[in-house]
Amino acid sequence: MANYIGDGYEERAYLRGIPKLYDDVRFTFRPMLAEARADYVDRGSRLRAREQTRRSAEVIEHHVIDWDIRNGDNHLLPITTDVILRLHPNLFNRFLWVVTGTEAWDDDPDEPVTPLQRTKATLIEDQKNS
Repeated sequence: MANYIGDGYEERAYLRGIPKLYDDVRFTFRPMLAEARADYVDRGSRLRAREQTRRSAEVIEHHVIDWDIRNGDNHLLPITTDVILRLHPNLFNRFLWVVTGTEAWDDDPDEPVTPLQRTKATLIEDQKNS
């Protein structure tokens, strides 16, 4: 997670599945920058709903680098606009919201949580406040 998004910056994300809707998904993506998001919103406001949905799928395609989504035969699916348009609508929305920075992804239960680095000064401050 970064406060500043430099060139080539990527995030690894996890979307927890929702029973009866979609399975867990892990993916890598390049976060959308503020100006690109403003352009996406501005241009989207002039599109019909169907065109806006396709444009959103194109945004997802452009920003997602890899994913673990497979078809019924267990083959890894390509990251294309047409495939993205066939994702469950709730999963489609989660991808869009994460890529555009509107929503955070879920904590991955398979990734260890890295504790914050504690300095001597921070530990002393913690002791004073407890």
